Amino acid sequence: MRPYKYILVFAAIALLINYTSAQNQVPEEALLTAEKGLAQFKNLVTETNYKDFGFETPEEISKAVLGEPIREFMVGLNELKEYRPEDDPRILLKDGDEYTYPVTAANHVRASLTVGKKGNRWKLVSFGSPYTSKLIAKTLERRCTERLPRSSYFIVKVPALYYFFLGYRQGDRLLIIPLSDDRKLDFQAGRTIPSERAFALLSKSVSSKMKMRTTTPILLD
Repeated sequence: MRPYKYILVFAAIALLINYTSAQNQVPEEALLTAEKGLAQFKNLVTETNYKDFGFETPEEISKAVLGEPIREFMVGLNELKEYRPEDDPRILLKDGDEYTYPVTAANHVRASLTVGKKGNRWKLVSFGSPYTSKLIAKTLERRCTERLPRSSYFIVKVPALYYFFLGYRQGDRLLIIPLSDDRKLDFQAGRTIPSERAFALLSKSVSSKMKMRTTTPILLD
């Protein structure tokens, strides 16, 4: 392993250890920002577009509340392209200063709201995402146990490829759970896979697509 990658590994391990010890200690500023974001969200949802945001009835909008947040980590496209099977997968995890709150109504997750720390301030990052929000809730419901409670999980996202996983630690290993099926990559929704295998497959897929783009001839009239 290259020397600078040792530094990245230690930083990633520290980030994950900090995560597991502080998952339930969400900064107060994050919660306040999320509450303000929920008010903004409600103002944008109307009787004509409520289904687009995941709600079942217009009446649910005013009754929507925030659920228990889950922390988010990101995997960048450039880092993913350079990833090798022998690398420690934890070096790919970035940030960790984002929390996603499920937005619930009638005791069911309808959408979500994400806040993040930008500099010294917490800001609203996004809201909506009913499909992904429900997948996360469904997977957590199936996977949470007494030995591995909800607080053990976090979101691992690859925004450039629109892949979302749930992640958790097992000793010093990082394991992830795909939220949806992908036959090409042999991802099965809800089935745990080693993160090194998942990232290696994603890296190979990205490299293949990049190679196809650079070798496809341009036809001129």
